[in-house]
Amino acid sequence: MAFDLTGYVEILTGHRRRALEVMNEARESLDRVASPFAVGQFLVQASVYESLAGDSEAARADAEQALELADQMQIPHLLRVGRNALAWALQRDEPEAALRALEPILPGRSTGPLSNNPFSANAAVESSALALA
Repeated sequence: MAFDLTGYVEILTGHRRRALEVMNEARESLDRVASPFAVGQFLVQASVYESLAGDSEAARADAEQALELADQMQIPHLLRVGRNALAWALQRDEPEAALRALEPILPGRSTGPLSNNPFSANAAVESSALALA
């Protein structure tokens, strides 16, 4: 999706508000996306950009919506990245809640669909947990 790359470039170059504008332009088309997984991925990415831009409320809402989709569809990857996005959304205002959001997906603490596997998002989660600590 072009919005993802464009938004990422805007974030990298310090244009956080422009990145949010790009994401919000893409958001207007979400109702035409047939895949709930793709919608969830978009919401996770939007949440991360919103967190980086300092819009914690929007970031939290998008992360929670992504987690609802992931839970309904039982998609482990989306559950992991959604929890990671939620942690970033909470980290400024509620750092303890941010760490609690990560607990189910930290290595050695999870079982079942979020347990460790070689294709998991645990490297990103571990770095997030360290950054939040």
